[in-house]
Amino acid sequence: MRPVSMSGETLRLKLRLLTIAVGEELFNVVRKGMQDAATAMDVDAELDGTPGVDADELIRLTRQAMPMASMASGSTSSRPIASPP
Repeated sequence: MRPVSMSGETLRLKLRLLTIAVGEELFNVVRKGMQDAATAMDVDAELDGTPGVDADELIRLTRQAMPMASMASGSTSSRPIASPP
């Protein structure tokens, strides 16, 4: 059974891994494992990040992925139901 929002819509869990150097060969294996695990758990998964070591861009992506940061910036495009501790 999937979680349901207060408005009654069915929610789907989305796992999102943010990292630096996302285009490196290592992350092809990580992406495949993440997708396999997501399929097994019947959830969505996304691997995203910066092509190099760009701290400002990684901070922007992290804030975009977190619900409270999205609401504070006025954006409603990203509403995960879980965020990193």
